[in-house]
Amino acid sequence: MVNSLDDLKDKLAKVIVLILVVMFFEAAIYLKPSQPIELLYYAVGIALVGLALWLTNMAFTKPQKDTSTLEKPEV
Repeated sequence: MVNSLDDLKDKLAKVIVLILVVMFFEAAIYLKPSQPIELLYYAVGIALVGLALWLTNMAFTKPQKDTSTLEKPEV
């Protein structure tokens, strides 16, 4: 559920990244490497897509409060 404009922007950015990932793999289906360097470029592209997804996840993950450091009330 979208509670603010920032939430909407976050969700839209995630959708755009996923569309770009799908477009990359759609284009990669038709790749016919004729030299080993082309296969290496393909592997680097996949690694960069993975990195982009990881960075996107880290950027939009809301920080969780650490409850382990809170003092427990004495009984």
